[in-house]
Amino acid sequence: MKIGIATLYSSVNYGAYFQAYALQVILKNLGYDTEFFNTKTSIIDKFRNELLLSKNYNTLVFNIKKYNNFRRSWAKLCVSKRKKHNTDYYDAVILGSDEIWNLRNDSFQHLPLYFGIGINTKNLVTYAPSCDNTTIEQIRNDPNAQKGLSIINHFSARDENLAGIIETLTGKKAILVLDPTMLLGDFSQFEENISLKGYILIYTYGFNENRVKRVKEFARAKNLKIISVGFYYKWADMNLPASPFIFLGLIKNADYMITSTLHGVIFSMIYKKKFGVFCKGRFKVESILKEFDLSYRSLDYSSSIIEVIDKEIDFLKLDNTINEKRRQSMEYLTNALSNKK
Repeated sequence: MKIGIATLYSSVNYGAYFQAYALQVILKNLGYDTEFFNTKTSIIDKFRNELLLSKNYNTLVFNIKKYNNFRRSWAKLCVSKRKKHNTDYYDAVILGSDEIWNLRNDSFQHLPLYFGIGINTKNLVTYAPSCDNTTIEQIRNDPNAQKGLSIINHFSARDENLAGIIETLTGKKAILVLDPTMLLGDFSQFEENISLKGYILIYTYGFNENRVKRVKEFARAKNLKIISVGFYYKWADMNLPASPFIFLGLIKNADYMITSTLHGVIFSMIYKKKFGVFCKGRFKVESILKEFDLSYRSLDYSSSIIEVIDKEIDFLKLDNTINEKRRQSMEYLTNALSNKK
């Protein structure tokens, strides 16, 4: 069976990369012939490159190195060489995962393809798409969303906000499923080993002055270095423009992880790390903490990082919850791809 995937596979972002890579691995393990739709255009390249540009020399050099590391990793994704998608070439097409339906996210080009427009297949399936905090009015008023919701055969969603929107607008229930990174779960065969030890790993798009001060105080109290991965911050002891697979090794070796991102939380759970999250106002991050009873990992409502981050996590209970959700998610995926009602 030939499966096409429409998602954000070429962002210079660890979460975006691994949601695509993990789904590819899962589908290939299930025996499906899988490839990503080729969405490379000059406009998309322009979107991505503008995000990497910086007037700060150190940040610019860092971003160029990160881009080159990602460029080599993209070669591990099976991307179609064909530019046109309006054929019956695929037995089924998956839309997702990631924020392909987040109409508020201006960091990527919103293609009609992400709603299934222009794809001629008998089986159009969503797997864990998200619209983050996009409202039902925005989805309802978007012409691509309107048309797409009417032609999709099987609905799933990564969070309750989108699941509720789908049910309200279509009358069909969307199954809540795990992000592909959690569905795969074990990344040990893919991680690149590193020799670094004795550090707190920071994975964030940015902290304000107060958060930086608290992180530095925590690092001093623990006598640990601060390593920022993927982003250059002059306040960190070390900044690493790591490839996605070195990113995994950095998480594995970290003493602690402090993040503000969804996939920072997910990989902290996968690698069983003690972690803290600055998540106030970040819908998708707050949602996943709530979903897995981990809201107490939030650093926003305590003056002490140590008080939060050193709390024990019941990983046995967490694994049991994840395993049950993984079973349900895999059941949805295999049934949907078989076009079972």
